[in-house]
Amino acid sequence: MHKNDEKTLKNEEKSDFLQKNMSNKLPLFSQETEEKEVLSIDDLPSDDLVDPYDRDIRRVRDYHIEDKDLNPLKVWGAVLVALREDNYMTVHTAGGDIREISLRDFLLTVVVREEYLYNILSSEENIEILNKEIKKVNDKLSIKVIFKNTPPDLSQINAEKLRSIFGDEIDIK
Repeated sequence: MHKNDEKTLKNEEKSDFLQKNMSNKLPLFSQETEEKEVLSIDDLPSDDLVDPYDRDIRRVRDYHIEDKDLNPLKVWGAVLVALREDNYMTVHTAGGDIREISLRDFLLTVVVREEYLYNILSSEENIEILNKEIKKVNDKLSIKVIFKNTPPDLSQINAEKLRSIFGDEIDIK
């Protein structure tokens, strides 16, 4: 018997085994296809259609946080949820990258390290949106967006100090 014949025999045995043991289970692929009626949204009567952006049917969420429970992360999280639900996606997305937030005397300060995020969040229109959304969280709150440059990497600072001391005699990798 040749090796190819042995492989064929083994494959046939595997096939028989699978047929015997898998016959009571649902097939992964069916050779027979049933034609089912495909429904289109256009076929539905207009009374059955629901606009997901219709404010009357959307769930009303209470974002309010009491004065005693205010903390910067809770407040910022509630603002981000409100932005998303009110469909201010640009501001919501830009705000999602913010990690430095402080709250003092009912002023939420958002520190932005990237200039493009600062440009988005600090535009006049978006500041109005942020102030409107933060009032949903607590009427006393206001928001301030500030920009801080990212400090240079300490390894670069140290490398520059070493170069100034040793000049070209030192090779820093």
